[in-house]
Amino acid sequence: MYPRGYGVSCSLISSRGCIYRCIYCGSSHFWEKIRFHSPHYVLKEIQFILNKYKDVKDIFIFDDLFPVKKERLKNIVELVEQEGINEKLSFKCQANTDLIDEEILSLLKRMNMHYIGFGLESGSQKILNVIKRRTASVRKNSIILQMCYKRGIKVGSGFMIGSPGEEEDDLRDTYKFILRHPLNSCNVYLTVPLPGTELWQIALKNRKVFLKMDWNKINQFYLGDDLVNLSTMADKRLLKWKKKIEDACVFSMIRANSKSKLLFLIRLLRFVLVHPRRFFIFVYGIYIIINSPKS
Repeated sequence: MYPRGYGVSCSLISSRGCIYRCIYCGSSHFWEKIRFHSPHYVLKEIQFILNKYKDVKDIFIFDDLFPVKKERLKNIVELVEQEGINEKLSFKCQANTDLIDEEILSLLKRMNMHYIGFGLESGSQKILNVIKRRTASVRKNSIILQMCYKRGIKVGSGFMIGSPGEEEDDLRDTYKFILRHPLNSCNVYLTVPLPGTELWQIALKNRKVFLKMDWNKINQFYLGDDLVNLSTMADKRLLKWKKKIEDACVFSMIRANSKSKLLFLIRLLRFVLVHPRRFFIFVYGIYIIINSPKS
């Protein structure tokens, strides 16, 4: 789910690969190094879309890390501005908070980038240290989200549960993190050990996966009785937490996509009337907002 209201959208890939080595991700294991199209080639692709698909008003640059090279980003932005494309199209992209600073955000804003998808993954620093090899911090994630809010750039993320060594306190941290931060797009998935990744080797060692197995279980949406669970919790308990965090995601998106506090409360009320079991999450969420430090 991505922000609406930007017209017909399509995707574009300007690079492949990733500089990070997160234990769960197949991209960095599949591509040994990151490869880039030149800024002028990217411009030509955008112009091709403009000329051939007249209805397209928004382009999702689907690279793992679009702003990974600052100088390249500068060149792309300058070319887009020279051609007036930023006045005709809006853009979305994906990034890592570790790459973001004020200059990068300024460049993205000039390009008319209205949304950034971040791989935040967890609200627990312990879990981030494991799955992202200490390249991410909960504090930095929060700071970068605040920077995006101030520039009017929408944000979103997916979150993983069932990671190696994950405990209830870790899931509680993720739950609270989502409630504290308005996210225009927010989802929670089961951690999946993809073959070839370090996470796969961990799952193989712990006899959670096998070379001959039902491959339907290697699916972030699989909820069967024999799901792949690398956490310390029983499957049923993990799935209960999944439902709680899904509720937090709904709360976060309603908050982020409401243009006023009044509209936020009206939408919450409507949602609670349809889903009474979620009443507590909204009461608790409002409590979290009131008691969160001012940014």
